[in-house]
Amino acid sequence: EIARAMAPSTARKRLALAAALAAALAGECRAARGPAIRMSSVGFLPHGPKEATVESNKCGGQFTVVQTTPERIVRFQGTTQPPVQAPARSKLCVLNFTAVTAPGEYVLVVEGVAESDPFVIRTDAYNRAFKMSLYGLYLARCGMAVPPLEDPDGLLVLRTSGGRAYGHPKACHLDDGTVDDDHTFSGDPEPHFHNGTGGWHDAGDYGKYTVNEGFTLGMLMMAWEHFRENLECVDMGLTPPPGMPAVPDYLDEVRWGLLHLLKMQRADGAAYHKLTPSHFADFSHMPDEDKSVRFFSAESSSATAILAAAAAQGARVFRELDPTLANQCEAAARAAQVWLFANPDVLRADLSPFSTGTYQSQEAEVDPASRLWAATELAATTGESQYVAEATRVLSSFDHAGELCDKPSSERFCKWSDTMDWYMPQDLGFYRYLTLPVAGRDEEAMATMTAQMRAINSVYANNSVVDAYGESYKKIKWGVNGEVARMSFALHAEELVVGANKTLEDVGLRNLDRLFGRNPWGRSFVTKLGKNPASKPHHRPSMVYDDAWPGYLVGGPYPSESSWSDSWLAFRSNEVAINWQAGLIYSTARYYQCTERERQVLRAKQQAAAPSHEARSRGGRHHRQRGHESHHTTTRREARTHPERAASRSTTHASRRHSRSQG
Repeated sequence: EIARAMAPSTARKRLALAAALAAALAGECRAARGPAIRMSSVGFLPHGPKEATVESNKCGGQFTVVQTTPERIVRFQGTTQPPVQAPARSKLCVLNFTAVTAPGEYVLVVEGVAESDPFVIRTDAYNRAFKMSLYGLYLARCGMAVPPLEDPDGLLVLRTSGGRAYGHPKACHLDDGTVDDDHTFSGDPEPHFHNGTGGWHDAGDYGKYTVNEGFTLGMLMMAWEHFRENLECVDMGLTPPPGMPAVPDYLDEVRWGLLHLLKMQRADGAAYHKLTPSHFADFSHMPDEDKSVRFFSAESSSATAILAAAAAQGARVFRELDPTLANQCEAAARAAQVWLFANPDVLRADLSPFSTGTYQSQEAEVDPASRLWAATELAATTGESQYVAEATRVLSSFDHAGELCDKPSSERFCKWSDTMDWYMPQDLGFYRYLTLPVAGRDEEAMATMTAQMRAINSVYANNSVVDAYGESYKKIKWGVNGEVARMSFALHAEELVVGANKTLEDVGLRNLDRLFGRNPWGRSFVTKLGKNPASKPHHRPSMVYDDAWPGYLVGGPYPSESSWSDSWLAFRSNEVAINWQAGLIYSTARYYQCTERERQVLRAKQQAAAPSHEARSRGGRHHRQRGHESHHTTTRREARTHPERAASRSTTHASRRHSRSQG
């Protein structure tokens, strides 16, 4: 596929890409070697753990934490400690300076070894990481022009060093997509258009895959459910599609994905598995330049179940804020479940006409995992006993118990899994089942589920304490960084079910340290964030720019724990993907702190919402969607600089220049 994607390029570019591929493969075989002091370059929370790893011939030496004031005041003195576990032949020591809690800027000084780059301790240390990760999702939008966002808080990277804005000025893939008998096995004698515009480009390519989109939406909506107070006032400068009610900017991004997910459903309730070209597009085109003909694939039971789950969850999330969308989501979820009831066997999509990503696992447990999540979300949304009964029935297939399930393992039929991804979404279903406010659940299964969840999390907690880099997840898998980020959900789920647990919270924070620089390379795995971040992700727009687009979490070391290559064509370890992005968004959302400016903007929006709602009820919607672009722009700027003035205006003038319909 790489050869095919390179073929349309110029000879010079083909040579460059071939060299990049060779470098990528060679890089995956080299052992990691980073700076002497390896630590999070994003910063630390006052109440969180603060640790670093240093390469040194001998542990037991002295280190100090020095405040970066002209006086360079020493705020802490400690001794480097040998880790309980460390990579073979490594010379690593651990520095623990958790006792330093005062906000400020500091450096670590390890006697006779090195001095670190400056780092911060702040209550809002993760604000930029959260906004950058959400911004990355916005930049992946499909079916609309993607202009630069406004950035009044100065947290985003909007342009390259040469001044070129990230994004694209024209809407892309407005011909999505084609249904025909050759690709979709529709039985129709002639190809026809089915509206599949919108959504997000999935990863390094421009395809759209139902199972991954639905799983990503589930993670994003879990973040809203768990951290709504943090996210309601997040201001990204987004605007709803024409004719849709204003919602918090975080939910505007979620809604963009949901609107597309609903388009992946057939009239009979089943879901098309994906929407892609027959082959991957080449590396030389931006999304709005890609003229590939894109086809819907056949349906699958896993895609249908995951669509049902995300749609049912969306019905609850949007019930008050966008009732029309909520009703559409519930109807779609019910229709999908009717199809699932009528088709109880595993149905794998026939993807033989495609050589793009499959997002289809061979393992038999993928289907029940997806069906479990679907049934639990429908039960939560409707309260109906038929869905509780279905969830309980599917739950019984996860019947392994005892020591097989009391530790992270390859056993997939446990009642809590050490893997949570598009192909293993059962932890989302397990958590929902445990928290359903309905009668008729299997209490014995719930007790087993809780016990296995706690057992696996305790292993993670122990790993993070004894490992030289604080690593809790010891499996080697494609997209391991996404798994590490999503672990925050599993850890927080136990806190929500059993009770607050700072030990588990600290595991999640150490996982973020790993992603932001406390790793063998001493580099941030998020583009344009932190110290020496990944700079050549396997991501087509970045390749076209010859510059990493901002905010993307790359996959991480694979196929071994030391195999990471920061190279354009290192798709095994340096690609980006929306399901990894969703994990980073979830894990940082817990710590987002709204600025005073954002709170003022939120109050202005809330005050303006009432007259807007009244105007809609009088039938004024079409009038509000007309022209007046200069007035719209003025209103948008006032909402950020003079929120008290903007609050007095009707939101009939709230449209912004980058609103686009979904076709």
